[in-house]
This record gives sequence, C-alpha cells and structure tokens, in this order.
Amino acid sequence: VDISSENLEKMRADVDNLRKKQETASTEAGAAGAEYNTRKNTYVETIGRLQERIQKYIPEIHDKSGLTEMKEALNAWKKSILETVKKLENQGFKVEYIGVDSKCRLDMRQFKKAVTEDTILISVMALNNETGTVMPISEIAEFKDSFNRSHGTRILMHTDAVQAFGKIPMNVKGNLKGVDMISVSGHKIHGPKGIGGLYVKKGLHIPAYIIGGGQESNMRSGTENTVGIAGMGCAAKISHENFDNRTRKMRDARAALLQGIKAEVPEIMVNSPEDDTAGPSVLNVSFLGTRGEVLLHTLEQDGIFVSTGSACSSNKKGQSHVLGAMGLKPKEIEGAIRFSFSEFNTAEEMEYVTEKVKQAVTRFRRLGSFR
Repeated sequence: VDISSENLEKMRADVDNLRKKQETASTEAGAAGAEYNTRKNTYVETIGRLQERIQKYIPEIHDKSGLTEMKEALNAWKKSILETVKKLENQGFKVEYIGVDSKCRLDMRQFKKAVTEDTILISVMALNNETGTVMPISEIAEFKDSFNRSHGTRILMHTDAVQAFGKIPMNVKGNLKGVDMISVSGHKIHGPKGIGGLYVKKGLHIPAYIIGGGQESNMRSGTENTVGIAGMGCAAKISHENFDNRTRKMRDARAALLQGIKAEVPEIMVNSPEDDTAGPSVLNVSFLGTRGEVLLHTLEQDGIFVSTGSACSSNKKGQSHVLGAMGLKPKEIEGAIRFSFSEFNTAEEMEYVTEKVKQAVTRFRRLGSFR
C-alpha cells in the first residue's frame, strides 16, 4: 500500500469529495427518503473504508497537515536498518539521522534535541557492528520514558541487538527495561544461520509482517523453522550459562591483538574505542598507506579472515558509511580492517595474526600499493 504523503493527501481529498457528494445527495433527494438513505449509506461506507486504510497504515496523525512525522534517532547506520528507513522516507516519513564522534559514540545532545512531540520511533544499535562501540541504550530508554511522561507522547524504542547478543549484558528487566522491541540473530552466538528473534514488550501490538496461517502469534505466518528455532534456543542457553567466561576470552583476544598491532605496526589509526564503551568482539584499525581490500585477500592466504565492513553490506561496493560518519578521511577509510573475535580465539593466535598483518602491511607499503 502506497502511504506516501502525496497518496495520503489524495485519499483525504477523496474523503472530502465523498462528503460533499453526500451533502448534495441529501439536498437533491428531498422527500425521496429511500433513495437518499441508500446513497447516504453508500457514501458513509466508502468514507469508513478509506479512513480504515489510512489508520491501518499510518499509526497516528500528529500534525495539522495530516502527515505523520517520523524521527528515527540512529547512530552510524547499519545497512539492514538504513535501507529500511530510507524506504520509510520515500513513503513520506521524516527521519532524523543522529551523528557520532570519532569513536562512533552517539551524540546524545543532538539526539535529545531531535526528539519532539511528533517523534514516534527511536531505533539505535546496541553495539556497532563495524567498530564495536557500545551505545548508551539505558540512557536513551530512560530519556524516552521521561519524555513520554512529561509530554503525553507514546514514542517507541527499538534496538538492533544482533551484534550485542551474547557479547554484552542484555536484560529486559534491567539495562534494557525501557526498550520496546529488540531484534537478535542466532548466527552471532554460533547458532544456525537464517534464524532470529524479535522481542516485543507485552501490550504492544505489531501488525503482521507476513499474513497467512497465523503462526508465531499471528506476527509472521508460514511454517516455522523448527530446527533453526531449536538450534538458536540451544545456542542462547549455552551463551547465557557461560557469558562471563566467554566474553572474558573475547576481551583478552581483542586486547592481545590491539597491543600487538600497536607495538609492531607503525602508522595506524585505532577506530574502535579503547575505554569502557568498547565491546569485546570487534576491533577496527586503519593501516595508513595501504588498501584494506588488498590486506584482506593477503591475510586470507594465511588462514586469517577479516573484513573491510559489515556483513550486512558485504556485497556493496564503496567506502564504509560508518567510518565516514565518524569523520575519517577517504584514505583512512580505505586502509581500514575489521577484526572479529569469539571465545574460541587464543592469545597464541593473536601473535600469529599480528605477525602476518605486519608482513602484509610492510610489503604493500614498500611496493607503494596505495595511490
């Protein structure tokens, strides 16, 4: 259904025209009561159907012009969210993009200024998938709840916690108490690919994504992926039971590699945070004077697999929009590599990675591969 601002106004114009025809019919019908009532009922039913369509696809009309205004407070965007929001913009919603600093930390001052009584949704990543920066979800949720209480609004909050799942503490009765919707994925905790989960706070109604047989509480019809669900459930249980030990191993591996790279490879730029806003599973480093894509393929030959961006945009060409939002220059972005860690990585492996990275960077700087 097209809910662009132009189509919405056309639908409203149709309603107004029908009302005028209803009034004209009333005048012309005069004493012809039966004909009048028939025509009146037809117009009333048509108006009702149009209004139902408007209300079904536009959650709430806020401003006097009748166009719903949507402001999404997002950090340096993940492609899977970015493309969804762009589609909403094309349908007439207004979106606010919130900036970040040089370590991908959200600009809270800009965020708070962007939230108004017309805001209907806030969506922010829990942990950035390219830099590993942990976002202040609790602070954002508390601000949202406080704003709703003081302004009588009903702003909702969603967090993409795919990268955070199994990496940082997540508790809907604790640090995520004020979050209304949370999306996660099984493959980030060594579960099956192609299976995920959506937490929806009790009492919140979400229209069906896929209609049909009414599976999954009428939210997503279709035969359930039973094997995937069971696999993700098992992975989540294991992840929860060994959370502290798992995340400690990730942090140790990350710290060992960062220390090694700093000691052995000159002219680098660490794009990930190095304080308590850093998650345990991601490290992003720019090796100045190189091309990240070339380093990636060189390291592959040594059994080391890294990336130059996020998996959500692995088939997209061009520089990282996340690093661009952080203010990095094109050459700094071009030399960036993302390292990912799990509890199965060891300090000995990090020594091997450091040595191979040093060799690759030195070789290509000597050859002058950066133009």
